[in-house]
Amino acid sequence: SLHNASGPRMGDQGYTGNMTARAQVVGPPLDYSFCELPDIESMVDDTPRSGKTKAQIEAEIEAKREAEANQPKAVFTLEKPKRTHVDAPTQVTRILKLNNNQLSSLTGIDTVLPTLMIEPFALTLLDLSFNNIEKIEKVLLQFQSLSVLYLHGNAIQSLKSVDVLTGIPSIRSVTLHGNEIEQDKGYRNHVISALKNIKSLDFATVTKKEREAAERWRQSHRKGVRKVA
Repeated sequence: SLHNASGPRMGDQGYTGNMTARAQVVGPPLDYSFCELPDIESMVDDTPRSGKTKAQIEAEIEAKREAEANQPKAVFTLEKPKRTHVDAPTQVTRILKLNNNQLSSLTGIDTVLPTLMIEPFALTLLDLSFNNIEKIEKVLLQFQSLSVLYLHGNAIQSLKSVDVLTGIPSIRSVTLHGNEIEQDKGYRNHVISALKNIKSLDFATVTKKEREAAERWRQSHRKGVRKVA
C-alpha cells in the first residue's frame, strides 16, 4: 500500500521532540507540483498546493496546547472522573509530489526535506515526473522506504543511471518512459533485470515471462561484453 503508516526508520531526521509520544496517521500528500521550482532549495520559500509542512503541523500542535492550558482548571468533586484527553494523531505524509517543475538535479533533497517534513526518509511515493532531471542521483538512496518512484518525462540519458535504484530494494513501481533512455533497444530488459523487485514499469505490470526474458537478455549481454573485451 502507498499509505504505509510504519514508524520512523533509523536515520530519519524528522521531528524528535514531544511529537514522538503522539500517535501518527498518514496525512495528505505534500504537493509542490506545478510550482515552477528551479531547484530543490526553492521549496523552502514556496507554499505546497496541499498537505502541511512540519512547521505548520508544529504550530497547530502548539496552538492547541496553549488553548488547552488556558482552559479553567477542574474543581475537585466526588463525581466519576471524566475520560482523559488524548491528543489528536499527528499527520505524517508518506507522499511527496515534485512533478511538473523545472528541476534538473536532486541536489539538496536530503537536507531540505528534513526542514519541511516529519520523517522525510520514510516516504513511500516520490513523484519527480515532468522535470529536466538528467540522471538518477545517489542521494535517492537516502529514501529506503520508497515503493513508488515516478521519473517519466525527464531527460535521463544513460541506462547505467537506472542501476542506482538497485540500492533501494523496496521499490515496486517505477516510471521512466518519456526519457531518452526509452529509445534504447534494451531499455525495458535492462530496467527489469536490474530492479529485481519491481512489479510495474511505466504503469505496465512486469510479468513472470517478461522477467525471465529480461534475465536471459542480461546474461547474453554480459557474455557479449566479455567477448568484445
